[in-house]
Amino acid sequence: MSYHLKEHPTIGPIKGISKVPGVIQFFGVQYATLKDRFSRGVPLDSYPSDRVLDATKLGPIPLSPENGCEWEQALLQHSLPCPELSQSDTECLTLNFAVPEVIHAGSLPVLLMVHGGAFVTGSSSYPQYDLARITKLSIEVGNPIIAIGVNYRLGVPGFLYSSAMGAAGYKPNNGVDDQRLAMRWVKRHIAGFGGDPDRITFMGESAGGASGCFHLHSAKPLFQQLISMSGTSLLPARSPELLEKSFDRITQIFGMQDLPPTEQVKRLLAMPMHDLRSKVGRQIPVGPMVDGDLIPGITKFSTLANDAEVKMLFPGIEHCKRILVGDCAMDSMALAPRLAARRDILAQTLIDRLAIAFADADPTVAVALAAAYELDPAITSNTPKSKQSVLNFGNDVCFAAAAQLFARAWGAPTNPGTEAFLYRFNCPNPWEGPWKGHATHILDIAFALLNYTEYLPDGQRFCSERLAKDIILFANGAKPWAEYAPGTAEGSMVYDSTMDGTQDVSNFVKGEVAEGTERRYFLQKIVKPEHFDRLMQSWQLFMAA
Repeated sequence: MSYHLKEHPTIGPIKGISKVPGVIQFFGVQYATLKDRFSRGVPLDSYPSDRVLDATKLGPIPLSPENGCEWEQALLQHSLPCPELSQSDTECLTLNFAVPEVIHAGSLPVLLMVHGGAFVTGSSSYPQYDLARITKLSIEVGNPIIAIGVNYRLGVPGFLYSSAMGAAGYKPNNGVDDQRLAMRWVKRHIAGFGGDPDRITFMGESAGGASGCFHLHSAKPLFQQLISMSGTSLLPARSPELLEKSFDRITQIFGMQDLPPTEQVKRLLAMPMHDLRSKVGRQIPVGPMVDGDLIPGITKFSTLANDAEVKMLFPGIEHCKRILVGDCAMDSMALAPRLAARRDILAQTLIDRLAIAFADADPTVAVALAAAYELDPAITSNTPKSKQSVLNFGNDVCFAAAAQLFARAWGAPTNPGTEAFLYRFNCPNPWEGPWKGHATHILDIAFALLNYTEYLPDGQRFCSERLAKDIILFANGAKPWAEYAPGTAEGSMVYDSTMDGTQDVSNFVKGEVAEGTERRYFLQKIVKPEHFDRLMQSWQLFMAA
């Protein structure tokens, strides 16, 4: 381990640390300041000139569950040492950099990583998101990059909103706005680290992938390329009415429901962080909201099937010409905890919601879908098999079909200059736990960032390196595999290796076929394209039951 002092032309002297040979890391670099927990961030464009900016330690992270790191690693079913991370309401908007120690010539492409966590938990400061190893690999393969992780507000500070908050001068979608501030900061200051402000790839996982799609609503260029891993904006943004209900529920939790709205907001501003964590936590639904500005409308399957509507809802297609999008074969395992405490017969509930969604379109579709997914209407209890059938349907609607539709939208021939690349991640989780043997949610980015390589069998380690190399190629503007061309050259890169094998068996599969991709394609065979939005409607009705 060694320390490095860099004279940065716009932020002054900054001290970094090298823990991985050839890579310097700068931690906790603040990109914006906050007046209070609900205020909009103010870009931090100048730093004290009379002292060195110490970026050798992780900075405070935004308010989130205290066990967030362990909770996320439980999804992966393998732990890494979680550092003690302080939390702050106002000093939490930070960036973590991984920069090649030697930059021979020119400016390097930038990989900007935004973590997931359902917009209520997560941090780029968690060890699974350390960016040193993928940066080191980029140097070794001759395509060096600069990698940056973003911390943004989550949960109540990031996404709570109500009419009372609006009357007090606050705005919705703080967490989305934080990310935009981070991108603008990077664009202004990255040249001083050796990066190219006009070659930024946004890489988001789960909620981070959805965030990347939300940023495509911006007509102003924010990034040039998008990598969306197991998350898109087809998981719809919330309505103002839902956020209003969440605000009311929180005031009830704290016994403030009878206070004037202005007093309610004041008390939430002054509420100790511990109380918000322990009494609200993940219980109350908050998240990105349709606000007519940052998120002007809901992304629908029908939107992505119409080129004109794509350009209207996503003006970012004019500056983000290339996307790489994909899913894991069992992404929906992340939804299983939300079903665990339910007492209804899940398969029956889903059958009922399908019938409601397709009642005025084609009732036979609901019957056909129930048969395809083996949803048994006569079942009297929830069994592992029946739960798996329900999750398979949710997986196909929310993740597998969503990834395909975004690839089709960006790869359409009516969008000149665009390129889309689709992947399917099928590597089975090799670690002990309920989902061992399945390609679980967020396993793709865990493989890609290489922080679990020593815990993988040889074949999966090779697959992990292949995925990381493909991301590096894409960030450098190259084609990692054949692009997705709807109707003429459809296909996807399938990442796979057996749990105990020694070989990476990843390969490019032509066409959208179940045999090569291990995806079901029941939806595409049974449901007409104009009725796909009813699939998401039925799933939302099911989850709200």
